[in-house]
Parts: sequence; C-alpha cells; structure tokens
Amino acid sequence: VTLHQAIPAYINLFLPPPNGRNLGGGVAEHLFSTTQPTEQHFAQFRIDHSFSTSDRVFTRYTFDNGNVLRTPPNKPPVTNTAESSRNQYVTIEHQHTFSPTLVNEFRFGLNRSTSLADNVRTVDIPQSMSWIPGEPFGFFTITGLVTEAVGDYRLPRNDRLTNFSLMNNVLWTRGRHAMKFGFQGQRLQFNQNTTSQRGGIVTFPNLESFLTGTPSQVDFAVAGLIDPIRGYRQSLFAFFAQDDVRMHRNLTLNAGLRYEFVTVPTEVNGKISNLRNVTDTTLTIGAPWHNNPSLKNFAPRLGLAWDPFGTGRTSVRAGFGLFFDQILPKYYFFSGSLNPPFTTRTSIPNPPFPNVVANFDRNAYIRAQLQTVNFDLQTPYVAQWNFSVQRELPAGIDLTLGYAGSHGVHLFRLGDANLAPETIVDGRKVYQPQLGRRNPF
Repeated sequence: VTLHQAIPAYINLFLPPPNGRNLGGGVAEHLFSTTQPTEQHFAQFRIDHSFSTSDRVFTRYTFDNGNVLRTPPNKPPVTNTAESSRNQYVTIEHQHTFSPTLVNEFRFGLNRSTSLADNVRTVDIPQSMSWIPGEPFGFFTITGLVTEAVGDYRLPRNDRLTNFSLMNNVLWTRGRHAMKFGFQGQRLQFNQNTTSQRGGIVTFPNLESFLTGTPSQVDFAVAGLIDPIRGYRQSLFAFFAQDDVRMHRNLTLNAGLRYEFVTVPTEVNGKISNLRNVTDTTLTIGAPWHNNPSLKNFAPRLGLAWDPFGTGRTSVRAGFGLFFDQILPKYYFFSGSLNPPFTTRTSIPNPPFPNVVANFDRNAYIRAQLQTVNFDLQTPYVAQWNFSVQRELPAGIDLTLGYAGSHGVHLFRLGDANLAPETIVDGRKVYQPQLGRRNPF
C-alpha cells in the first residue's frame, strides 16, 4: 500500500506503536492501562421543628458533587472524557393536623442539577491536521478497527436543569374509608450548551483506505452555522384521588385515579425546528414542537387484599395500574439543538483528503442532516398488574405464589423515519427500495 503523504503524521500522533499480539493484515494490539480519577462529595442537612401538636415543619438540603476523568477502553489512549455533576436539592414540608382523622401536607422543592462533559485530548494537535480548516480537529472511524477515535463527537454537552415543585396532599379517614387527595405542580428550566460533529467525523471503510487517504464519507457541523445554546421551559401538573375501603373485616379494596399532563416544551428564544411530517419539504420553525398527547393521561389504580377464610393465615392480593412516562427533557435533550437554520449538519461522500471541505460551498444548497421529533406523539405508558396468594404453614413457614406482568405502549425509540415507500402485499407491509426515499429532499 502506498501511503498518502499526510497519513504518517496521523499515525504517529494518534496510533501508538503495537506492544501486543500481531493480528495479521497490518493490524496489531496496543495494550495500555490508565487510572480513572474520581472525586465525590456528598452532604445532607435536615431541621425538624414542631410549632405545636398540630403543626410540624422540616427542611432538608442535599448536596452531591462529583468529577471523573474517563479513558475510553476501545479507542487509542489520546483522549479522556471529563465529566462533572452537581446536584442540589432543597425541600420544605409543613404538616398540619386538623383532627385525628384529617391531615394536610404541603411541600415545596427546588432542585438544581448540572451535568458537564467534554473531550480532553492528551496530545497537542496542530491546526494544520484539522479536517476542516479553522475548526478544531474532529474524529475519525476506521471500520473494523476504531470508531470515533480522538473523542466523542457529541461533546461538549453542558446541561443545567432547575426544577421548582409544589405539592399538597390531604389524608382523610372517615368510617371505613381512608382517602387521600392531592395535586402537584412543577416548572422545569432546562438550559443546554451542546455541539455535535464539530470538526467532522471522517469515515474510512477499511485500513487500506485510511493508509491511502481515501475516506468514504465525512459528517460535520458546518462552520458558522452552529448555535449550541438552548433554553427550554416546561410545566407539569398532576391531580389524584385514592380511597382504601374496608368492605368487610377480611376484605379491603382500594381504587384511585391520577390525572397528569405536561406542557409542550418551548425555547426562550424560539429556537425550535422540526420536520413535522416525513413528507414535508421544509422544516417548521417555532412552536409547537409537537402536539400534546398528555391532556388525556388518566391513570386508574385498583387493588384488593382479601383473607378468604377470615383466619389471618391466608392472604390474596391483586392490583392493576397505568403509569405514564411524560415527555420531559430526558427525551429531547439530544435532538433539540441539531437542526437548521440554527445548526446545520451535513455529509459529503468520498471527500478530498485531508481537507475534506475543499470542494464544499456553504453558500450553496446544503442537504442537511435532521434529527426530528414525531409531531403526532403519544405518551409512553406501562400497564402493570399482579396477583399473589400467601399462606402460613406449620413450623413458621410462609408460602407465597405470585404473578406480576407489565405491558408498555407507545415506547420511544430512535430510528430512520425517511424509509423507502411501502406497499401492502398479501396483508403484509413490503418496502420498495427501488422507489427511493419517502422524502427525496
């Protein structure tokens, strides 16, 4: 193989000489071990005070701070990932007893969480070696050998979440009923600074193509068209009622209903961009990001506890409930800042080397990479149920037989939405790749 004139510099800087087995085909092992410095500090303070027999208050503050420097085990040892987090939680609760059968609980919470992550390279990379002139050095993949060498292309990622919450519960016992009512409200402020593919990810399909400087593709964020700052805002509201009813001395039923919904996330500067439908020819800029399926999130809960013989030695229990997983920042924090016109990412097949953008014109039409959110979302939820029988046996032995099941619906996943058109053949969906993509744009 005739080396490309630029390749020796990359080999010498990023690929240390082998010190392990020779795997053949010009490939050998390099073995290394590193330390992983980790630091964590945790503290918690709590104050309880009783103003009277009817009023009690507690305040709690939790502090959790951590730092770690990770070395990826499956990449050349020329980069580390620096991660740091800081969590602070403040809780204030007031409990008032109106009577032995009526109690009210009020709680206020303020939570702040910070998560920072970035690549820390352990070698000095000359600007002349960058794939994109004027940009920091990016990453490269040699298929079958290393994926995204020299770091994680999704970094830096700096996330800051502030959550204000209010909650009130009423516990009321009346006759055979033990009732509980309540509501909860949260306001989420999620601020983010993240960049993906900056400096470019150059892909070589095999070792020979790397040595000859013939990449198959480069994926990159276009210099000058990168806006990593986002400030998302969202609210959550929940209401519930529950009643435990002692129907008979050996039978208790409980039933409850929870209604919970969230607002569609907004961005403080209107920086929301989404391809609402796969076949749309243009992006929709601005709110709403997606529809709001949570407005119908009613979640019932049912259960029973039964002593069929009334002897206290046999117990039959059963329960059922629906549990919604609301669309909160954990679902959109990776995709919110990656679309035009705020940030533009694209690909070039078979680019020149080593300046992979030598023939790229950022002022011409750019076929951008998109990371979109289905506009017609459905809230994920799980149905859970259980049934058990417990029996006390002689010699102090308890025997329990039980069954528990769950079924998830509308669960989120990542996938390529712009697939080939499909037709129905003999009742089955068959894709037609010869027809191209659903959206050719």
